[in-house]
Amino acid sequence: MNANNVEQRVKDLLESGDPLFMVESAVNEVRKLIDPRIELLAESVTQVEPPDRDLLNLCIARRQTEALSSIMKLCAEGQSYSATALLRPMCEDLIFGRWINTLSKSDADQFLMLKTLQEIFRGEAAQESFFPALRAAYGRNRTEASEKRIEFYKAQVKNLGEKLKDLGQLLGWKGRESPSVKRMAEQADSLAIYEFFYHASSSSVHANPHHMYRMVWGTPGGNFSITNGHMESYYRHLAMIHGSYLYFEHWQLIQSHHPGPFEDVSEAINIWLALLIIPFAENESPGIITKRELAWRNPERGSRKE
Repeated sequence: MNANNVEQRVKDLLESGDPLFMVESAVNEVRKLIDPRIELLAESVTQVEPPDRDLLNLCIARRQTEALSSIMKLCAEGQSYSATALLRPMCEDLIFGRWINTLSKSDADQFLMLKTLQEIFRGEAAQESFFPALRAAYGRNRTEASEKRIEFYKAQVKNLGEKLKDLGQLLGWKGRESPSVKRMAEQADSLAIYEFFYHASSSSVHANPHHMYRMVWGTPGGNFSITNGHMESYYRHLAMIHGSYLYFEHWQLIQSHHPGPFEDVSEAINIWLALLIIPFAENESPGIITKRELAWRNPERGSRKE
């Protein structure tokens, strides 16, 4: 689809007067242009083995396409609140991807090797402790956990942690095995994304009273019901628009390393994304807090049930 055709399609959507349909259509059009090209990059990798930063970039790109695809499917099934939980890994992957590309190739690959091995050993220690206890709890044949293996795994985790601290001493995160997500965002010029999206997306993956109480709506003095369906439209906009923005930001990162596949569609992609992002920026919506919640916050109301 050339730019002229895209502009006409955008005009048609604007004239439809259906904001939700417009957003959903724009997201799907962007995905049609980007997803197949990332899939092609991800399916044609040769002579690369982990740990390797270039390989990691493609892994993150593929995770982003799968995350946005899952968001769209969940929204279509009326499970939009669950879709918002996918914004957290999308945000963290974007910050991590930007940060790892600020390092030299050798430092990045060294960090990825140490961190990957540490995570593997940490996982082995956890499962060596968990499964024997689980079998015992359900009266199955007891197999004692191998304390020797657990001690070995934990020793490897500690040893790799010391090596990560040594690397961090050279790279600026003194005393830590890796920088915090906020520090990564600072080093990758992504602090604004961290402060808005990381906060907004974190709320849906934690035991968060604010999000739980959003489920409760009804008539003051009357009956209340509890379901995320009360805010389905809000969550649908939030998941699709915020997800598209993070997807767009990562697309910019991946095309900086692999510009070829996107040269013929960059203009069309930017037009579709403008349809999504410009209203988001100008209207400051969907935001983290809704107008209905601000009404409940008014201290003169006393409580939600008045």
